[in-house]
Amino acid sequence: MEKSSARNRILASAGALFAAHGYRGTTLRAVAAGAGCDVALIPHYFGNKEGLFRAVIQFPEDPGEVHSVLASVPFDELGPALVGEIIGLWESPVADQLLAMARGALEDPAPFSEYLTSVLWEPVRARLREKDIDRTETERRIAFSQTQLAGIIVTRYLLCLPGARELPTAELVDSLGAVVQGFLDGRN
Repeated sequence: MEKSSARNRILASAGALFAAHGYRGTTLRAVAAGAGCDVALIPHYFGNKEGLFRAVIQFPEDPGEVHSVLASVPFDELGPALVGEIIGLWESPVADQLLAMARGALEDPAPFSEYLTSVLWEPVRARLREKDIDRTETERRIAFSQTQLAGIIVTRYLLCLPGARELPTAELVDSLGAVVQGFLDGRN
């Protein structure tokens, strides 16, 4: 079996399974069965399930790098860092894939939502726990932050509303970052 052919079959199988069953509902064994290959090839090509998912959706950043940024930035800069990471993705060469994924997420949000939760929101949740903020308040702060970020993605990248689309990226990161920081701090 040709290596690139096996890799492509794994990607095709994984894409169909992630779309049908979500991230959690997809197993590496099921992906391998769908690709007609040994399950050991998946770690060989992609490292782990998260790496496979990143390859399927062509996510441009390593989650470890995003985690590192969100874990190391001072807490009072977490909002702008989070907004910068998200806007950076939407302004990157994979914006078309993100747009397709976002549109697909309207029909089946599980794969994209679960991945974003793992990559973006788990590090934020950990930072809030470090400040001894209780679970209910942590989830409230995250929920309000998510609404702001989802709003800019919808208005700027999906609907392409002129006002949102024309905002300079640096100004958007600064302004929206301050709003998100307000939610994370509990001021809003």
